[in-house]
Amino acid sequence: MTSTATKTVTKRQNIRPTQRHKRLAAEVVENTKREKPLTRTQLLTLAGYSHGTIDGTPSKPFTSQGFQKALAEAGATPDKMARVVNEAMDARAVVTYRGEARESEAPDHSIRLRAADQLADLTGAKITKVQVQSVNVNLDGSDLLTALGL
Repeated sequence: MTSTATKTVTKRQNIRPTQRHKRLAAEVVENTKREKPLTRTQLLTLAGYSHGTIDGTPSKPFTSQGFQKALAEAGATPDKMARVVNEAMDARAVVTYRGEARESEAPDHSIRLRAADQLADLTGAKITKVQVQSVNVNLDGSDLLTALGL
């Protein structure tokens, strides 16, 4: 007769951010103020993450509960971030005419794209590699006419 041991795993309710989580959260908040934002890899490097984490599972620190809590402690709650990104997604171009700046009706695509890029970067939705496949089909003139139904 064999016995089976069961192991009870309890979920920690008090998630505490590590020092790296706190540094990463501070870098992410600071990154929103930079004219040219840093990449996720650069942010992880500044926060002190190892090359193994950066090369292996770079999205893991951004999705951890400790990082989410550190972000909230830094004032970057999901609601606040969503509000800022939503405002940026509706940004209008500013034109200067005779020394006076005015908001135009035209969208400010650079601001909108940057906001979308930062949001995709933070949520891990950014596509970094695109696979392209090509197919060659050889048709002579009569095959082409038949394929077109002519």
